[in-house]
Amino acid sequence: MAPIDATSTREGLSKRPGKYALLGVGAGLLFVGSCPVFAAGWEIASNVSLSEIYLANDGQALADQADTDYVTELAPSIAVRREGRRAKFNALYRMQNLWYSKTDHFDNTYHQYSATLASELVREVLFVDLGATRTQRIIDPNNVVTFDNLTTTSNRTDVDTLSFRPSYRHQFGSFATAEIGGSFDQVRYSDSNIADSDNVGYYASLASDDDARRVRWVGSFRRLEFLQKDNADDEYYQSILLDAGYQIDKRLTLIGGVGYESSNIRQSAVGESGGNWKVGAKWEPTPRTSITGTVGERFFGRSAFFQLQHQQKKTQYQLSYIENITHVSQLALGTNVFDPGAGAQDDSAIVDSGDPKPTEVINTPSITTGLFLSKRWSASYLKRTHRSRLNVRGFYEDRELAVGDDSEQVYGAGASWAWAVGNLTTSTISGDWQRQQLVASGKEDDDIWSARFDVSHKFGRRIVGTVSARKVKRDSPSTLLNYEQDQVSATLVLGL
Repeated sequence: MAPIDATSTREGLSKRPGKYALLGVGAGLLFVGSCPVFAAGWEIASNVSLSEIYLANDGQALADQADTDYVTELAPSIAVRREGRRAKFNALYRMQNLWYSKTDHFDNTYHQYSATLASELVREVLFVDLGATRTQRIIDPNNVVTFDNLTTTSNRTDVDTLSFRPSYRHQFGSFATAEIGGSFDQVRYSDSNIADSDNVGYYASLASDDDARRVRWVGSFRRLEFLQKDNADDEYYQSILLDAGYQIDKRLTLIGGVGYESSNIRQSAVGESGGNWKVGAKWEPTPRTSITGTVGERFFGRSAFFQLQHQQKKTQYQLSYIENITHVSQLALGTNVFDPGAGAQDDSAIVDSGDPKPTEVINTPSITTGLFLSKRWSASYLKRTHRSRLNVRGFYEDRELAVGDDSEQVYGAGASWAWAVGNLTTSTISGDWQRQQLVASGKEDDDIWSARFDVSHKFGRRIVGTVSARKVKRDSPSTLLNYEQDQVSATLVLGL
């Protein structure tokens, strides 16, 4: 689920396993993988990843870890997909098993999964979307921050989400389309109930339906309620909006809107509700390029929106600035569980291991933040060729924890370059840097670095081997949070 957008009208415990028990799991996946079609229309794919990892730890943040350790990781996974005329189902599950040579009390199993079902119960009238996820996330960015589950810390925990979203549409001839719907989302943190939340939302919209008209409009009402589970005050956000666009020609459309917003953001210094307006334009100089910008006023003050997008067969780039009232629970609902990657083309020579990796998310606010105002710049550039893939990205986010009052900043950049050395071998170099200036640490610079080098080789149609070297470092205002970690690993992925 995306953060609350004032212009939007529709929301479109770990157990320690025995090694012998895992043989049964592997045998089960082998059986499933040997059946390319379980039933008509179903697509099933599975694999098993085996890694041997060397860790070298240094710093007070990792004082409870061994200075050096060897970790065995066994991670079977299965993906199931089916798409019909009125329903689409996608599910991906991965079981990450970790055994430590020197600190076997850290041995653990982590489950990651993502499942979605989009269904059209009554053709073009009644729709229901369902979703469920589990992954591991940082609880507090001002505590020990790690990129993955290899480095054990009480600051990482399982996060489970469930979503149920029905909607109903009605067509008023060629004049307009009406839609009403709801959202019922649940977020649970296994080791902390501070941010456990039940989110209840509902919306209604009426939008013009004739694309041939120069004037298009949409009116909407939305309300989201965040029902806290730790006896904290419940929070809400709602809006009434009327947006319109006037198409001057095929390339230029003037846009504007008026509305009213209200919320109960705690300790807001500028009020919690008020009218809003915006004016701007959308320009499409080419069929592959669009630029949209607006300026206006919202209850918290001056407001702006900007988006530049360009897409070609081998090149994509975007630059955007977005302001949103959002809630920490929505970040858990809106983040991909698995890294979507850069999406190599079918004719690409770049080797893909096929092992789904959990998304590394470290730039999140504390789960105790609640409702806050996010002002975020982001940029990305992607260049693909048959033998290489370059991805560069960056962001800057200002989070006003109490609108008009206290705020914190998080910004960073990253890049990765994959190059097909041969038809069966690919090398990848990547790096990420993030700086956070948090209220809890007096807004001092807190830097987190990661650099990695991989070489992957395809030994057969279903076997890929990878050797990797990685370094992670944190420079924090608190020496108790500083650490360095070196990782060297060898991985074999067997597609079943």
